This record gives sequence, C-alpha cells and structure tokens, in this order.
Amino acid sequence: MTVFHPGDIRATLWPKRLLEVRRKLTRSSVIIVALGLLALSGNAFWVWHDANEFIAAFNLSAPRTWFHPAPVNSLLIAVIMLYALRQIAKTRRKLAPLGYPLLEAEEKVRGVEVWISVEPLTKRPAMLYMIHPERSGVGRDAWREVSHRWVRRSEKARRLNSPHVARVLDAGYAQHERFYTVVEMPRGLRMDELVREHGALPVNRAVFLMAQVAHAVQEAHTAGLFGLALHPRHCWVGSRSSNVDWVTVMVSGHCVDEEATADAATDLRAFALILLGLLSGTWPAAQDAPSAHEAVIDRLALPYGIASAVRRCLRATPADALPPVEEIVRGMWASLPGPFWNNDLAEAWWNDRKQEREAS
Repeated sequence: MTVFHPGDIRATLWPKRLLEVRRKLTRSSVIIVALGLLALSGNAFWVWHDANEFIAAFNLSAPRTWFHPAPVNSLLIAVIMLYALRQIAKTRRKLAPLGYPLLEAEEKVRGVEVWISVEPLTKRPAMLYMIHPERSGVGRDAWREVSHRWVRRSEKARRLNSPHVARVLDAGYAQHERFYTVVEMPRGLRMDELVREHGALPVNRAVFLMAQVAHAVQEAHTAGLFGLALHPRHCWVGSRSSNVDWVTVMVSGHCVDEEATADAATDLRAFALILLGLLSGTWPAAQDAPSAHEAVIDRLALPYGIASAVRRCLRATPADALPPVEEIVRGMWASLPGPFWNNDLAEAWWNDRKQEREAS
C-alpha cells in the first residue's frame, strides 16, 4: 500500500457539506462575540450611570454599597463567551482533517482532474475525480444538468455489488461548485504498468483477466451505467484474500458527455482494445483505422473464436443487437486450446517475479 506523508499535501478539497458547517461555525463565532460585546457595553453603561447618579448633587438616593452586580455579570459573560469560542475552535480543528488532500495529479483532461488522495476517516489511498464547471465548456444551466447526471451515475455506482468494481466512497459538491467522486484505490499494478514491466501476456492469462473486467462491465450495464471509459489505467491487477491476479475496475467518474456514451457499443470497443493491448504489449487507440486493428489481430494469430469475438466488439454500433459482455467472454474462454490460467499459475508467476526482484 502506498504510504503518504503530511508534507506531500499540496492542497485540500473541501466537500460542500463541510464548508457549510465551517461557515455556520464562523457565523456563530461572530454572533457570540457581538452579543458578548453588547452585554459588556450594557454593563459598562450601567456602572457609569450609577456612578453619575451618586456624584450628582441633586441626587437624593442613598450612596451605593461597595458591591455592584455589573462587574460580576461582566465576568460571567466574558467566561461564557470565551468558553463558547474555545468549543467552536475545537470543532473547527476536528473538521480540518476531514477534507480530501490532493497529493499527486494523475491526469487532467476535458475539465476533469484525477488526483491521488486519502480517505479522511480510514486513511486509505483513494482516487479523487474532480470536475471544474468553468473548464467543462458548457454554460451554467447546462452545467447543472451535467452535474445532476454525475450525481445519478455516482449513486448508481455506489450500489454496484460486483467484487471486481472499485467502491465509490464519496461523491458530491465542493467549493466553487466543483463536483467530485472519490473511489477506492485498489492494490496491485495497473494493466498498463503490468504490460510495461513484464511485456505482453499469453492468451490464456489475458482472457482470465478480461473475464473479470467483463463481470464488472456487465454489473454496470445491468445497473444502467454506460460509457465507463474503460482504460488500462482504470484496471488494477493484484490480489484479494487468497485470490491472485484479481482485477478491480474503476467504472464511474470518467466521462462528462453522457449523451455520447449511452450505449454498450462504446464499452465493448474499449474492452476489445484492452484485450488487444494485453496480448500485443502495445495499446491500440480507438481512433486508429480498422485496418490497424485487423493487422494486430492477424499478427497475434489468435484462436478463431477469440479473433471473431474481438472483431465483433470492435465493429459494434449502437444499432446492433449486442450480447452481454460476459457471454462474449464465455465464447472466448471456450476457444482457448489450454491450459487454462488459474489461481495456482498466477501465484507461481508472481512468486517468480518476486524472486527476480530480490535477486537483482
């Protein structure tokens, strides 16, 4: 697990609900000070008025005794005021660690910033997606609609039950009307890091990993979430309990343009491109010509069932009657000549890599 130090903190994102509490505490402090000064001024006027009465020659009242209640009242008011201000200051200090520190920038594109952060209560590493309305290229009214879509997407993502989906920890608005989503940071390597460090994967292992990605994608599609912005940076390969080569996918908080992603075809094309990247060691782009993708498939000499499934995903359009992605992966799995990748093979592979690192 990544270890963060307080000195790494560059800035802090304050959720809007905390900002409201901080503002209320500030207003309470101002009100307490104003009422305290008003009460002290009243007591001072009381003392001054009684002193003038005693001194005046035409005053027939009896002289005042040495005891006067105004100083006692002033002392009590001052003590109560200082105690209340101290309690408010303590509350503000307790709120300070509840913001999200922006530790390291991951990516910035189309008004979306991705930061490595820390969940305030558990101190677990997390990924924070922050949307700036002034950078999104839409008007204020349109921004409200976009932000409402983000809220709905985040609420749906929080209800996903797939163990291969990274959990959404928090979502809402921050200062300057920025919207944010906080997602847990899985343990392990991202797929792009895995391929960069260890090269292309054999076909049986690539299908094993992508079957878990398919489970996460199918869960999101069933919940009505599309346009998941699948990317190797958003797929983590690690371990969970006794399971090795466990894949966790971040499926929410990557896309602003909801209208352009309301279909499964976009996700199927991204799914196929990730599989080709795992098998070839290079990451093809969605904007590449279809002939470039065909050349990669031909060069890999994939089994017929896998090659045809990849081609079908790459050519998918919103008008097509597409099968569920898990069904496509089952067809790929049935086309494998064997041996099938499993947990024991994955554990042996990771142990070999660990011994190589220790030897070097």
